[in-house]
Amino acid sequence: MDFDSNAQLNLGEYTEGGGGVPPSIVTDDWMNALTNELINIITAGGGTPNIAVHNQAITAINALIASAVAALVAASPAALDTLNELAAALGDDANFATTVNNALALKAPLASPAFTATPVAPTAVNGTNTTQLATTAFVQAAIGLLGSVYAAVSHSHSIANVTSLQTTLDGKAPTSHSHTIASVTSLQSSLDAKAPLAAPTFTGIPAAPTAAAGTNSTQLATTAFVKALGDLRARWTNSGFNTPTMTLSAAAPPAAGTAGRIWMQYTP
Repeated sequence: MDFDSNAQLNLGEYTEGGGGVPPSIVTDDWMNALTNELINIITAGGGTPNIAVHNQAITAINALIASAVAALVAASPAALDTLNELAAALGDDANFATTVNNALALKAPLASPAFTATPVAPTAVNGTNTTQLATTAFVQAAIGLLGSVYAAVSHSHSIANVTSLQTTLDGKAPTSHSHTIASVTSLQSSLDAKAPLAAPTFTGIPAAPTAAAGTNSTQLATTAFVKALGDLRARWTNSGFNTPTMTLSAAAPPAAGTAGRIWMQYTP
């Protein structure tokens, strides 16, 4: 509420006048407005205006403040109904939200967590068959129980301890043994159909690779090799030359000949 614009104010304040300054005149409208303001405050604070009570305004103001604080605190417990208590509950941490988010980042999610370092968990009772996590202690205990029922991974048995093993082995030939040719079915007839390496006597029409023209070695000569030599002689005769004479001799070859080879000497 503003000061009464009709009052004579001195430096913004009411005065009784004097020293050439006229007294301030307060109008009835302004006083009525002030009265209504006070009555509204008292009423809003839950009080009833009483001319005989001189602390109604402050009482109403305190009631209004308490009501506003109660609305702010709502149903907070007594240990958290002041700002100081709230700050203490937050660890007096001005960056409480960041602190909480950083702490949550260090926690594993419920769905498909990926643990690091050496995570531990309670060890299940032996024989548990559920989705409960198995610790190394649980696994070692389970292996220990299996050891009392099953044989070790690496162990040995005598032949007598394996059912029917000796009988089965008795029906088998030893790994190392010998046979005569007659003991092997059809072996002799198969060998008889083969030529010996020393002085073989072939039958039928034996064949062999044809040596290259001019070959002079112990390689077998095929009919094709011989025919090629005959064709050479025929070409020689048909060319108008006298038939060459083929001479086998241990004597030295003619000029440009090579000892040990068959050579032809042409006689014109």
